[in-house]
Amino acid sequence: MRLIPGIDLRGGRLVRLVRGELAEESVYEASPDRYAAMLVEAGARYLHVVDLGAAFGEPPSTAALRAIIARAGVPVQAGGGIRSEERLREVLDAGADRVLLGTRVLADPEFLERAVAIAGPARVMPGLDFKGGKLAVDAWRATIDADPAALGARFRAQGLERILVTAIDRDGTLLGPDVELWRAAAAETRMRVVGAGGIGSMEDLEKIKAAAVPGLEGVVAGKALLEGRIDPAAALRLFAR
Repeated sequence: MRLIPGIDLRGGRLVRLVRGELAEESVYEASPDRYAAMLVEAGARYLHVVDLGAAFGEPPSTAALRAIIARAGVPVQAGGGIRSEERLREVLDAGADRVLLGTRVLADPEFLERAVAIAGPARVMPGLDFKGGKLAVDAWRATIDADPAALGARFRAQGLERILVTAIDRDGTLLGPDVELWRAAAAETRMRVVGAGGIGSMEDLEKIKAAAVPGLEGVVAGKALLEGRIDPAAALRLFAR
């Protein structure tokens, strides 16, 4: 299992939201690429970047993404507002190792097919964002009823191996992760899972590692690292063992 530090962008700046709400945005002074370089110096070997502005329909932070990838020198999985082939190619051209796809792949199987044809199955990672027990879509402003098992079957049929599973109710809250959500998602979809949402302390990370959830291949930590609640080097050493 790996720990993947998370970086959120909006308008080219480093930001964090609470539960996906723009009204609860925090903006940080550090430049995104400098922060990424610091994480790599601490031991990060993979990064997770989400363009929140693009997810909400704002102009994308493509220049900031390019700068992160160029300066970090490690693979980056990137997403946020990828709802067209043009935007997909833009993120790939910026140097992303893997693209994160959300809203549109849940509603449009043909878009998923085209995305896989463009990027290849190893570089496409659907995201399932859970809010109030349902899947959240449209930048977390709406929820839908969907069967994770059916989605997993559709994803596997396209040759995909992993999904991102985020507990939006906990994202940015630092209140602890929903490990059971990740466990259920891995079991129901029969896919490898990268879990996100709620990690707030080294104790949380230790509990995640001790839980040894089948199918959980990694976790994303964002705000706790950014605000110094978790020492990046110590956390990355924990998951390197």
